[in-house]
Amino acid sequence: MFSERMKAVSTYALLFVMMYICLAESKHIWKPSPASTTTQVPATRHRRSSQGKARAAAIGYGDPHMMTFDAQEYDFEGYCSYVLVKDCLQKSFKITADFRGQYAPNKPPTKMVAITITGEGIPEIRLLEDNTYSIGGQLHNNTRKTVNIHRDWGFITVRGSRPTVNLTGLKLIVIWNGGTHRVRINLDNTDMHGHVCGLMGNADGNPDNDYIKPDGSIVYDVNEFGNSWAVPGSCP
Repeated sequence: MFSERMKAVSTYALLFVMMYICLAESKHIWKPSPASTTTQVPATRHRRSSQGKARAAAIGYGDPHMMTFDAQEYDFEGYCSYVLVKDCLQKSFKITADFRGQYAPNKPPTKMVAITITGEGIPEIRLLEDNTYSIGGQLHNNTRKTVNIHRDWGFITVRGSRPTVNLTGLKLIVIWNGGTHRVRINLDNTDMHGHVCGLMGNADGNPDNDYIKPDGSIVYDVNEFGNSWAVPGSCP
């Protein structure tokens, strides 16, 4: 009887030792890894689009809200004229927007009231707030007809009340709605991706380097970035 009790105690002791060894080893198996650290860029007013990928179009609207070709979103309350996008390599075109205050010319909130398109061999095109437009200084109303641009550079059509500029040689489309102060720029020429600059970014597929100033430096402050693209002499 005594020997049977000793056997039982020995069995329990052996089980206890085995459980202790397992628990000790589990500390090494499931030991949590140290928390990782990240380096953050300086805090800014910009935010990443939920799309998070390169786009063929850039958009500006409202007071004004901007989305670059690389889907980077930000707000910029300027009150001058600014370069939205231009060909920084061949200088073949430039698109600017006139920002003006809703209640006073040089005070926010602001909005885009006109778009200007210029380029080598292209007559100046102006898209106005009332959705009329001019080509080389000649005013056109927003009737639903197609107007050819000089020397087969493209054409302008009106959809609803919105003028659409199609520069076929550049594979560039500009859609304007003066009523909502909205512009959409389609950059379908992939050879220009990464070679454009302005408030709409560089269209290289990377939203983290969209805030590039004319001198090529990257900044993290929206106001510094936006003001760097002001057209000289355009501020009221």
